[in-house]
Amino acid sequence: MTRLIYSHGGYAREFVKHVRAAHPGEDVVFIDDAPSDGAISYEVARARYAPGSAQIIIGFAGAALRKSKTEQVLRDGYTLYSVQAQTAQIGPNVHIGEGSILSDFSTLTADARIGQSFQCNIYSYVAHDCIIGEHVILVNSVSLAGHVVIGDWSILGGLSAVHQFVHIGKHVMVGGGSMVRQDIPPFITVARTPLAFDGVNSIGLKRRGFSHERIERIQSTYRLLYQSGRNVTQAKEALKDNKDPDSQAILDFIAKSERGILLKS
Repeated sequence: MTRLIYSHGGYAREFVKHVRAAHPGEDVVFIDDAPSDGAISYEVARARYAPGSAQIIIGFAGAALRKSKTEQVLRDGYTLYSVQAQTAQIGPNVHIGEGSILSDFSTLTADARIGQSFQCNIYSYVAHDCIIGEHVILVNSVSLAGHVVIGDWSILGGLSAVHQFVHIGKHVMVGGGSMVRQDIPPFITVARTPLAFDGVNSIGLKRRGFSHERIERIQSTYRLLYQSGRNVTQAKEALKDNKDPDSQAILDFIAKSERGILLKS
């Protein structure tokens, strides 16, 4: 079996040692859209390596690019493999989706459920009973307490810590060094000390194919929630007849929140 790594950037070069350690004697080949230094193009890789003779890991650090490349290789019949550093620790009853990367000294303790293409960087820690969606990234030294829930596509910056039972919605960007004590609704960026709403995650949403009009509708919802002078109850009342699916997802998240949502900016 040949182990293909789709990317020849810095992050892929960081974890290639773990691929070689886990699969001694197997060929490891880099793929890059602009091949150099021994990497080959994806077209060349397809010609050389049939899906039954090779597996692929997507090595791009950006979640949106990883998703698009994952979809491409799966359409072409390849299967994904995961990468686990020898120093990573995985406890009992932990389920991790395909195409995930666990870096040095990362820890997943017990009974966690994690979606595909998870990226857990060096020294990050996932406690018991956490539920993590697909394409989630924990940058270095992130710490999740027990029973934390994180939606698809969310990214937690380095040295962030999340209180037990906190829920973080999908497409959320958490700034580095954050202390997360309350639930964070979907589609937003949070930052600063104390942690506060820092706008809609428009850059991330654009990268994931959200249209300008869709992002604007999300921004309008959050203007009512966080910037209109209304409290949450009043904002929910103003939005109750809004049938936009993303606005409804935001309201549903707030309605189900048990710890209360993050304070205003």
